[in-house]
Amino acid sequence: MALKLAMLLGGPLFVLFVIFAGGVYFGASRSASVVEFEARWLGMEPGPSGGGEGDETAGAEAGEPEPKPAEPKPAEPKPAEPKPAEPKPAEPEPKPAEPKPAEPKPNQPGPELPVALPEPLTGELATVLADPRVVRVKIMVDPALLVTQPDWLGHVERLLSSANASFEVLFGISLDLHGVVLWEPAGTTSDALLADLAGRSRDGADLIVGLAARPMLGDPPAARADGVALVYADLAARDRDRFHRPLLRALAASFGAEPVRDRESPAWRGGSFMSDADVSATAPPWIDPDNRTRVLRNKWAN
Repeated sequence: MALKLAMLLGGPLFVLFVIFAGGVYFGASRSASVVEFEARWLGMEPGPSGGGEGDETAGAEAGEPEPKPAEPKPAEPKPAEPKPAEPKPAEPEPKPAEPKPAEPKPNQPGPELPVALPEPLTGELATVLADPRVVRVKIMVDPALLVTQPDWLGHVERLLSSANASFEVLFGISLDLHGVVLWEPAGTTSDALLADLAGRSRDGADLIVGLAARPMLGDPPAARADGVALVYADLAARDRDRFHRPLLRALAASFGAEPVRDRESPAWRGGSFMSDADVSATAPPWIDPDNRTRVLRNKWAN
């Protein structure tokens, strides 16, 4: 009888307990969905959370991840401070290079040859002097000259340039180098050598001059009225003037100047280049007045 009474009263209570417990369980596990449903479809705002342990349990049961505490970030490394540069040991100062002795260059031109210092002229001669004339000169060079003058072309140019400087101030004549050619002299006398030069092509030159590297043959100067002149020079002589004065003499003889042979004459004693007087190589070339007049009067003759 008592068993029946217990079953009759306990059965309904057990059912109510199961329903309540199930409601609590399902309410807790589905609370987020219910709140979302109420807010979305019924316009109900969710109530404040109690913030107790039940909320923490519900949140855990709903599968929401628990917030992890923020991990402290590792401290960023500070840039290394530059170390002060260590002073470098002082480098020894380079010693100044010792000057080397200048090496002589081959074929260097020698000292400039002197230029004539003309005496003033008056009257007709002054007029003729002021009237310039250009004379084209072709020079034939004895190959023997190459032995002592490797730069024979430069040597010939300097010779004629110096002669030109004197002829311009003495006579108003400019000597233009028209050509330089090697020449094999044919003959053993002055007349033979002059004839050989006269037979050579001038190529438009007014004067043809042969530089013979040999002792003088006969009585200088060797020149002809048709514009042919012969210049001798002894290569054994060490005088740098060995071709300079002879060239002036031969060129002046081409314009009518005559040799000075009287050793007692003022022309010889004065050292006219139309004489064989012994004159210093550094002395300015000088021509006696008589021969200067002859050259001026024959300036336009040939």
